[in-house]
Amino acid sequence: MSALPFTLADMVTPIAESLAAFRTAMGLPQLNGPDGAGTGTLCVGPEYLNFQLAPPGIIIVPSAEELGHEYRTDGVSDGLAPMAPKRYLMGAHTFEAWCWGDEDPDFATTQDTLYSFDSALELRREFLLALAQLGGIPAMGKMRGRWEQPANVKRLGRLYVLTFQMWTPIDDLIVGSTVVQPYATATSPGVSIVTTVQAVSPDGTASQTEATITAPPP
Repeated sequence: MSALPFTLADMVTPIAESLAAFRTAMGLPQLNGPDGAGTGTLCVGPEYLNFQLAPPGIIIVPSAEELGHEYRTDGVSDGLAPMAPKRYLMGAHTFEAWCWGDEDPDFATTQDTLYSFDSALELRREFLLALAQLGGIPAMGKMRGRWEQPANVKRLGRLYVLTFQMWTPIDDLIVGSTVVQPYATATSPGVSIVTTVQAVSPDGTASQTEATITAPPP
């Protein structure tokens, strides 16, 4: 089976890695997943909403209807660059990120009733930063958020639902085989690149050669 042009793993995996790094740096517990507490796993699919996993955790639900799905033709490449397929459309995938914030771990002594709200908002912050760090494609789209509280009598933590879009390309496939050229070495032929870096004054009247870069190094 050939590799698909885009998979959800292209989005979910780097987001999970960023979240784990953020929470480690701040000394916060890793997210709970269906594979255990503190695994950092992001659940994907509406079926996980009924698992009622202990917070903190994030569940990504595809195909949320609030923003719908959109397609556009702007930003289309010409497909002429080497090994670059022609892009016909951009499509927006819509998701919900269910951010479950946990209760104050020191509730017995501090009784911070706002901690669960703040914890959910912290998950929202980390998730949005992880989306921004993806950069390029997939790219961030429209976003909205809301508070949810499924039960008022008995609850565990607070829930903030972030609705967002990710724009991904709908490309043609590259037809035919490609040949990868290795860098040249002292014993084998190949590709070498030489470029010169120059510093130019703001008015363009003077320039100075800063360095010459050769790849691979001689």
